[in-house]
Amino acid sequence: MIEPEEYRRRLRALLARPLFRKGSHAVNPGWIGIAERLADAVEALPRGGTVRCSQCGEKFGFWKAYLVFDFSDGDMRDALTGPMREAEVVSSQTCLVCGGPGEIVQVCDDLWHLALCPEHAGLPRDEISALLRPFVEALKQGAADDGKPA
Repeated sequence: MIEPEEYRRRLRALLARPLFRKGSHAVNPGWIGIAERLADAVEALPRGGTVRCSQCGEKFGFWKAYLVFDFSDGDMRDALTGPMREAEVVSSQTCLVCGGPGEIVQVCDDLWHLALCPEHAGLPRDEISALLRPFVEALKQGAADDGKPA
C-alpha cells in the first residue's frame, strides 16, 4: 500500500497535469496509477483540441473519469473512449485501498460496492474508512493546493 506522503506527492503532480487542472477529482490510493496512465494516454494523443477531466471518482465500485473536449473530430472522440474504458475496467479489478488485484464486492449488508482485494474485502466498512482517512485528508489538501507541484 502506498504511504500517505507518497500518495500526496503523486496526487499533487497528477492535479498539475493538463487533464486534471480543473474540476472535482477523487482518486483512491490504489487507483493513483490508473489516473496517471489515463493522463499519459490523453497527453500522447495528437493535439487539435483540448481535453480535460471535469470530475472523477469512485462510482458503483470502479473509477470513473468524465472527460470534456472541444473538438468535433469523431476519430479523437473514439481515441479517448479506449483509455477511459480501460481505466474503468482496470479499476474494477484493482483494490482501491492498496492497488492489488481485486474485484467489485458488496461491503457489509448495504449496497456499498467497492473494488477490493481479498484482504480488504474482509474488513468492516468502518475499518476500510479508517484506512482511507489519511488519503482523504491528502486529497483535500491536494485540492486546496490547486494542484501546484510540490
